[in-house]
Amino acid sequence: MRPALNASGKRAEATNQLLEIVKRDRKWNEDGARKQLLQFFEAWGPTDEATVDGRSGYRQSCSHSACAAKVDAGFAIRTRASLESLY
Repeated sequence: MRPALNASGKRAEATNQLLEIVKRDRKWNEDGARKQLLQFFEAWGPTDEATVDGRSGYRQSCSHSACAAKVDAGFAIRTRASLESLY
């Protein structure tokens, strides 16, 4: 459902649903909600408003800083790899 919301331009709703899943059960579907968020953030780009808001919401939903650092690190690695592939 979340990819369908994203595809229909409802980025905030898709992000909010995934954040709610992370809050309730971070390990749900083998960490599927967090992985989907990373895919969205990568597709939208690092400066897109939906990415910035989603990453902020993710940090707030985490009960400890290591959780937020994991999504930030994953996003940074993917972004760097994408940029390096351009050269």
